[in-house]
Amino acid sequence: MRVGLRAGVAASLGAALTLTIAPTAGYANVPSGNSTQNVYTSHRQSQQYWSSSTKKMYVNAILSANLPSGYCLDSWFDWTTPEGSSHYDSRGARTCVSNYSMYGDVVTESNSVAGMQKAGGAYGPNNNTTSTSYLVNAAGSTISIASINVVMNQYNCSIRYWKRTSSGVEYWTGGPPTNPNC
Repeated sequence: MRVGLRAGVAASLGAALTLTIAPTAGYANVPSGNSTQNVYTSHRQSQQYWSSSTKKMYVNAILSANLPSGYCLDSWFDWTTPEGSSHYDSRGARTCVSNYSMYGDVVTESNSVAGMQKAGGAYGPNNNTTSTSYLVNAAGSTISIASINVVMNQYNCSIRYWKRTSSGVEYWTGGPPTNPNC
């Protein structure tokens, strides 16, 4: 499914926004779904997939446009904890290289998860992407991705990230997902 999704997205970058989410009452703790947001234009797409039954998720930042120097495109996702009152650490994919996409790995969580809390995309200056007006929250999210500390470096233990820069690809596992200090 993952390979087909990539091919389908690449083929439809100019197409209209697609959004599929399994609806639940009030959208709280949506247990599974996939979401794609156009962030400013259809050439900047943020994509998330999650399933609480398999505990799998991924984030992709799909870019087929030029970026101003120092700008990046993000895709974000955050799990809701089983009791629904908290969250685990955010997962993000970022590309800062014009016309290059960043596909996050498929991740299987070891903790129990209820579903999606935050999901969406943002476009702006590196490590400050959610501060701009180019921010789109996924339908069904209960909290905006603007609340995520989006600084992608190894001192930010509250996120797990995949980042593409002109120097190559970085990956950071983040801290323990249930650590209250992260």
